[in-house]
Amino acid sequence: MSKCLVLLAKRSRKGFVKTRLATSLGDEAAFRIYEELLDKTNQTLSEAKVPVKVFLAGEGDYQPPSDFEVLEQSKGDVGERMQHAISEALQSHDQVVLVGSDIPDLSPEILAKAFSELEEKEVVFGPSEDGGYYLIGMRRMHASLFHGINWSTSSVLKETLKQCEEQELSVSLVDTLNDIDTEADWERYQSNKV
Repeated sequence: MSKCLVLLAKRSRKGFVKTRLATSLGDEAAFRIYEELLDKTNQTLSEAKVPVKVFLAGEGDYQPPSDFEVLEQSKGDVGERMQHAISEALQSHDQVVLVGSDIPDLSPEILAKAFSELEEKEVVFGPSEDGGYYLIGMRRMHASLFHGINWSTSSVLKETLKQCEEQELSVSLVDTLNDIDTEADWERYQSNKV
C-alpha cells in the first residue's frame, strides 16, 4: 500500500501568514509563530517516514526538508485547494493524508493511526476543537466533500460528515486537536507546553 502525506502551507512572509493572530499580536509575532509551527510540522512529517508532498501558496521563503516534494497550490477556496492536492497525490499513491501547518500537537503516531484507519475506512478525519478538521485522508477522490461547505466556520466537520453520510462513505475519526488561529489558541498551547 503506497502512502503519501500532503501538507498545505503558505510561504513565510510577514503580513501574509497567520493574519488572525496578527490582528492582536502584530505581524512580527504572527510571522515568528507561523515559522515555529511550520518547523514543528516539518519535523513531525519527516518522523512519519512516509513520502511528503508540500503544496505551497504565496510568495516568501520556505525551505522544506530536502526529501519533501514541493508543488504549487491551485487557485480557489480551501476546499478546491485541498481537492487538487489530494487528487494529485492519489495519482501515484493508494492512501493520502492531508494536513495543515498549524497543529503543533500533531504526532507521527496520529498520522500512522490515520493511515491504519484507511485500511478499513474510505475517509478519515482529524477533528479540530473549533469544529473544523486538521486532517483528512482517503483512498480515492470524493470531490463532493470539498464543495458546498461553509469553510472557516465551526460547522465544517459537521457539514462534511453529513456529506459522507449522504454518500454512504465509511468514516473514522482520529484524535481531536487544537489548531492555532487566535491569540487564545496560542496562549493555551504555550501554557500546555510547560
